[in-house]
Amino acid sequence: MSYFSDLPKQLIIFLLIYAFSLSGAFYNHVSDIIKFGFLPYHQVPLWLNIYWTSLTFIEPIAIIAIVLKKNIGIYLCMAIIVSDVIINFFSTLVYFGGLRQLFDFRFICQVVFMAFVLSTYKDLLKRTAK
Repeated sequence: MSYFSDLPKQLIIFLLIYAFSLSGAFYNHVSDIIKFGFLPYHQVPLWLNIYWTSLTFIEPIAIIAIVLKKNIGIYLCMAIIVSDVIINFFSTLVYFGGLRQLFDFRFICQVVFMAFVLSTYKDLLKRTAK
C-alpha cells in the first residue's frame, strides 16, 4: 500500500516536488558539513550558521512528514522555504555582496520553489486532510 495511493496524481506530483526540493537542500547542507565541518558557514554570525546547519536536521524530518503526515510536512516545508528565502535575502545583502548576488541561480531557484509552495499549499492542505 502506498502512502499516496488515496490522492489524485496532481497532488502526488506536488508532494513529490516538495520532497525532492527539500532533498536537494538537505544534500547541499550535508555536503557543506562534510567539506567544512559542523557549523560550516564561518563567514556569517553564529546565529545564521546555526540556522543553516539546523536545516540539515529539519529538512529530512519534513520529507518524512510529507510522506507519513502530509499536512505537517506541508507546513514544515512552507516554514523552511519561507524562512530560508528571507534569511538568504538578508544575508546576501549584508554579508555576500549586495543586490548583484540575488541573481545567483541557487537563490532564484529557492524563490521559484517558495512561490510554488505558497501557491499550492492551501489546496494541498485541503485535499490531503480528507
